[in-house]
Amino acid sequence: MSDNEEGRVEESGDDETSGSSIARRFRMDVIQEVVEVDREAGTVELLIYPDPRRYEWREDAGERFLYDRFDQTVMGSDLVMQMLRESQNIKPLSQPQQLGDAITYVKGRSEAIRRRLSGQLIDDPPADPASEALARFIGKKHEYVAVVLDIKDSTRLARSVDAAVMARIVEAVSAEMSAVLTSFYGHVLKYTGDGLIAVFAAPNFIRMNDHALDCALTMRRLVYEGLNPAFVEWDYPSIEIRIGIEGGEGIATILGDSSTKRSIDLIGDFISMAAKLEASAPPGGIYLGYITERNLHTAWRQQLLRVSMPATWDYLDDRGNSYPVYEAPVVRT
Repeated sequence: MSDNEEGRVEESGDDETSGSSIARRFRMDVIQEVVEVDREAGTVELLIYPDPRRYEWREDAGERFLYDRFDQTVMGSDLVMQMLRESQNIKPLSQPQQLGDAITYVKGRSEAIRRRLSGQLIDDPPADPASEALARFIGKKHEYVAVVLDIKDSTRLARSVDAAVMARIVEAVSAEMSAVLTSFYGHVLKYTGDGLIAVFAAPNFIRMNDHALDCALTMRRLVYEGLNPAFVEWDYPSIEIRIGIEGGEGIATILGDSSTKRSIDLIGDFISMAAKLEASAPPGGIYLGYITERNLHTAWRQQLLRVSMPATWDYLDDRGNSYPVYEAPVVRT
């Protein structure tokens, strides 16, 4: 464990079958600093405290409380201390992303993209890891994050190029976007012809929202800095993508009939909301719903921008207010 490590503690545990709302579950971002290491005894003394980027201690009428700048909520000092003490008994579930540096990864995909466009890259047989991952949750409520990605104006694009060219473009996009997911513990739920729907699931609930956003940012970089330059070399048109992200509860279920097609799917309104967010985003934009925004770590939330939605945006949150939408800023390199 390194100095100044960012972590989180929760008021309630991660019960896979819990019916509690993902938006209401309470969690606190903390900083963990190593005070002393006793190698002979095999112990580490830690200093754990609320992340000052998000919280500040205040006092009113002699009562001390912790104020959450992001959610405009307060926690009594007794509750804060209780959560910090209980965090010492929680076994951490480490689940770091496995991609490494996104810039390096995108540069490293150049040769594979060009081989795919030339028809030299032979893929593995069809596979469906998502169904295997969802099989144990059939009929049960579980918490997920959905990432919906779509090629903007794909219908117009398809009419402007030969069908074989369009197929090659879609094949390259779907392959590269799918390959990124595994590094962030995500799965392709389904392909939508010109895009895909991906899902990220617990057990590591407190990280799956972070992973979903990190993955989406990598996908965007891969399109604009990896795929589009290759398309230009092949005299193919460049593409624009949009991405929507939202979390919530879903139920895995089996759809269809074995005489035609029978497969596992995921039912949950968070998926349709992620699709609405994607459709509302500008070219190259990544829009996030308020449930995902609330469950991101402070370091991510600081980077998001609140979006002023048009009057036609008539979706409401669970309090009856206009559904809050956030945008991930474009990072220039």
